[in-house]
Amino acid sequence: MKQIITALTLIFCCNAWAAKTSIGERFEMTNDFAQTFAQEWIDAWNAHDLALILSHYEDDFEMSSPIIRTLMNEPSGTLQGKSAVGGYWKLALERTPDLHFELQSILVGANSITLTYQGPRGLSAEVFHFAPSGKVAKAFAHYVISMKTSQGIRDT
Repeated sequence: MKQIITALTLIFCCNAWAAKTSIGERFEMTNDFAQTFAQEWIDAWNAHDLALILSHYEDDFEMSSPIIRTLMNEPSGTLQGKSAVGGYWKLALERTPDLHFELQSILVGANSITLTYQGPRGLSAEVFHFAPSGKVAKAFAHYVISMKTSQGIRDT
């Protein structure tokens, strides 16, 4: 009996997780979607239009960035939800009034996109994982660092 209850509990938990994460449902990425998303995302940031920026994301999306650690004093580097991330981006836009991104490349995955661009921090990359709705469910920001070589430190 204990094994049956354990098995039913496991099935229930897994089904609840699957329903919550829409497992089995995938966003079908196309090159046209990737190009349109990339241009709209860059344009929204360059317009400093926070509402337009956030319109690309699910309400409960997750954003991870090393800058979140310092700017928001969040040790995990991750924020969740439009309210939390919107507050972070609002502060970032206020602190960088001349912010401008220049798209460098679009890398397409099965249900994700990676954009590389030049911005205030130099070469940057943002990885976007999409929900079945076609909106971003998770995003990960990456920034260039100085590389140590046998000849010393080299900026990239």
